[in-house]
Amino acid sequence: MDNPQPQVQDQVQEKPKRDKKMVVLLAVMVVVIMGLVGVVLYLVQQNNQLRKQLAVSPTPRPEDDQPLAETPDPTADWEIYTNNTNGFSFQYPSDWELSDQLIEYSNLQVLKSGPTNGKFDWTDGSVLIITFNDYDQEVAKYFAGVELAEFSYQDWQGVQNKVNEGMNFNESIIVKKNYQEGKEIVVAWSQMDERNGLSAEKYFLPMLSSFKFFEPSESSGTPDIFTRQLMMARDTEREAHLHAITSAVYQYAAEHDGNLPSYYGVDFPTTQTCIGAGLGCFNLGGAGAPDSVVPIYIVEIPKDPLNGTEEETGYKIYLTETGRVHATAKGELKEISITR
Repeated sequence: MDNPQPQVQDQVQEKPKRDKKMVVLLAVMVVVIMGLVGVVLYLVQQNNQLRKQLAVSPTPRPEDDQPLAETPDPTADWEIYTNNTNGFSFQYPSDWELSDQLIEYSNLQVLKSGPTNGKFDWTDGSVLIITFNDYDQEVAKYFAGVELAEFSYQDWQGVQNKVNEGMNFNESIIVKKNYQEGKEIVVAWSQMDERNGLSAEKYFLPMLSSFKFFEPSESSGTPDIFTRQLMMARDTEREAHLHAITSAVYQYAAEHDGNLPSYYGVDFPTTQTCIGAGLGCFNLGGAGAPDSVVPIYIVEIPKDPLNGTEEETGYKIYLTETGRVHATAKGELKEISITR
């Protein structure tokens, strides 16, 4: 009969081995479970972050993809005025009337008539005037004795006056700007009736914004407005001089039985002759002795403001065949003559 005791001993020896395998298996399962838990926690965290992002950034709508509409340009269909001689341009409404008188009267007007719709009649409309005259003189002309407020827009500076008392309405603005060395442009605006809808905000300010400046063109051969203004001023002075000279001669003749002054045997010229003390000229200042023209009838004989001298004043005089005194001057923009 076999002895069973050794088998029991073997079973006792194998039990620790099985326990060890169970421990390893449990350890592996714990690691796997912890890994799964970590993955789940990570996914939950990502999901929460995504929810937050969606809450901050709403779902785009189809209309959000459309481009924003551009603000319409109120001057898009306006006319453009360009002055190459003076180096500037600006825009004005196409239904306004432009009167360019910069050469003749040193101003340019753009105006819109009111309900009367009279041509170049802005008494119930609005007008914009551009000039190169002195700014202070323009302010004094438009606002004599009127209380003014300062006005500025972009780089334009000036003054403003606005009256709104029942039927009495007027809004006037004058601004200036230095756009070239030593050159200043002046722009004046007036609105006479607020009911016409021609407000400064709607028209004047956009027109100011549209001004552009550039170097004047020298190819035209036309003097710029500032040179022309000086030329016009000198021509005006020449004309005044001729009036003074002919008036003095006329006054002398009136007091001397119609006789014109002579100079030591030299009769008053009957052909066009220069006035002055030089050779070949008629010395009108010393003529008429003992009642000399100067200083009895005129303080002194005027001289051309540009190149007149005592020897030759730059003016000419003579007695016409019809017995009238005719004096002439060579102007810079026109020929000047006076007949008395």
